[in-house]
Amino acid sequence: MDASDFVDRYWNLSVDADMPNAPLNATVSINKYLIATQGNISQIRANQWTVISSARQKGITIDDGVVARLRNGKGSPDDMELVLGAGVESGALKADEQALQRWADANLGVDCTGFTIAYLVEIGVLEWNGTLNGGAGCPWIYQNIAKKNWVLHKYADQPEIWNTDDMQADDIILWMQSGGGPETKSPGHISVVVDVGDNGLDCAESNGADDGAGHSGPQNTVRQLSATKTGGGKRWWQHGSGVIVVRPDGT
Repeated sequence: MDASDFVDRYWNLSVDADMPNAPLNATVSINKYLIATQGNISQIRANQWTVISSARQKGITIDDGVVARLRNGKGSPDDMELVLGAGVESGALKADEQALQRWADANLGVDCTGFTIAYLVEIGVLEWNGTLNGGAGCPWIYQNIAKKNWVLHKYADQPEIWNTDDMQADDIILWMQSGGGPETKSPGHISVVVDVGDNGLDCAESNGADDGAGHSGPQNTVRQLSATKTGGGKRWWQHGSGVIVVRPDGT
């Protein structure tokens, strides 16, 4: 699986529910961006909790890690499939594909770091823990994923990659300057390289902007890096507000 395949996983959740009369098999798309600082987050969390608590009352296991990830915009496709299916089986959600899609559009989504961390867990680079369940920002990713990998493997003469010919699938673009900061965008942003093409870097991310096909969450995009700039002892690729490219362990 590459990061583009992971976008497709969010777009095509398989929701299965063991119903008394006939099993439900539905496909639901996660199209939205969700971040813990957005204005309606309290209502979204309450709506999620109604479904989760109903499922737990019926004896369906949904662990606290799943709960934390969903409420913070860090949920994986597996997390979302679990809650949607459990919601139907418990009666908290209608056993109807269109109704499930409407509920997902209103209450499920993932932000940029949520998408990236979930992908790195999926491919075995990371494992879920208390830190990642609550959300890990770009500086944490730089220090604990990219710099750690560089110290172990010295894949370049510094943690950042400054030659596009050296970039590869699963490298990570961070909206920050060299050495772990400062971040150059508020809130920060992060994107995963899928392929290095003639027109730029094919990437997968969740960025909050509509891609023209109704996806403002997980999506595929092309990022073009031009020359690098330096200042104040820092270095960055010119890409709007400036970015760096780093590599996670195990890729």
